[in-house]
Amino acid sequence: MWNTNLLLRIYCVVTVCFFGLMVQGQDVEPGGPPEHRAIHVVLCWLNEPGDQHGITTLLKTSSELAEIPGLLEIRAGTSISSDRPIVDSSFDVAFVMVFSSKSTMQEYLSHPKHREAVKDVLGPLVKRILVYDCYEEVVISHSDTSK
Repeated sequence: MWNTNLLLRIYCVVTVCFFGLMVQGQDVEPGGPPEHRAIHVVLCWLNEPGDQHGITTLLKTSSELAEIPGLLEIRAGTSISSDRPIVDSSFDVAFVMVFSSKSTMQEYLSHPKHREAVKDVLGPLVKRILVYDCYEEVVISHSDTSK
């Protein structure tokens, strides 16, 4: 039998991917381009939950990874506490990365700088990593005029 919490988490992440809430970009016509953009969502649980040094280190590393060719956009942040049963806010840091295609995502994942970050930064700091990959199907973006 499937774990209900796991199914809810998968549903939430897939919903975010499909509705492009983390992505700004061009409109996609029905049927999309020959190869859709790829979205790579990474959730990290630190060895010491809430450790500010670990959080800062991961966020700084994300800016360094942004220099790797093929990565169109990276967003990183910390979890938002919630009392809602559908929300899993147990992770410490999340990354949402956008690539022009699945193949550029695969090139990024095998890039030496990415492999080094996984080995030297994530390895020592993180006890659990959960990754979701999906294709971008819809992009909806609004200008944020509050800033």
